[in-house]
Amino acid sequence: MFQIGELIAFRPDLILGTKYGTVTYTPTLNEFRDDVLRVVRITTAGTAVCQVYTSARNYPRKEISTIHESMILRPRFDINTQCYISDKYLKFLKNSNGITRQMMEMLLGTRVDIVNIAYSRQTGFEYGVKKEIPMSASFVKNHIPEKELCNINEYKCDLNVNENENRLQEQEVAYSRGESIKGSGVHGESLQSKISSGCLGDSKGIRGS
Repeated sequence: MFQIGELIAFRPDLILGTKYGTVTYTPTLNEFRDDVLRVVRITTAGTAVCQVYTSARNYPRKEISTIHESMILRPRFDINTQCYISDKYLKFLKNSNGITRQMMEMLLGTRVDIVNIAYSRQTGFEYGVKKEIPMSASFVKNHIPEKELCNINEYKCDLNVNENENRLQEQEVAYSRGESIKGSGVHGESLQSKISSGCLGDSKGIRGS
């Protein structure tokens, strides 16, 4: 059932002129196919009256009515909730120069706050997240795909990602010195040891979550 204040979006497979429940999917409703909508009122028939919450287009927030529940999707995460960014996606951001190695290490195993939600029928729900990191620049990233976020109970450290990072770093150092890497190991305060410690809890004492 709809809840006043909840965020929703239209399913990507809706067909114009088709009736869903008691509501026909019209060109007027199709105009908002790539928007996040907020439920502001529920009719006696159980349909929702909504306003545009976020949109890629610049127009006044207008009221849309009515929407049947069988027409919509709900985001997995809400504004102001906390979650984790997947280790593999952090590695992708680092490799694509979206973040530095230091920032990646600080974000591994730490919670981020969701500050915005966007939607398109091509990519689904995406989220803007923010993290205040002591002793470093704050991390603010928009448009992280929903599949790359996990809730507090689901998050597990991907040690293979960290082991690969360590090996890559060792190779880079060895090649730059002209040394052989045969038999090399992980020494000192490795990224793996940091993440292993962080998995025991929320790593609050380690990264200031």
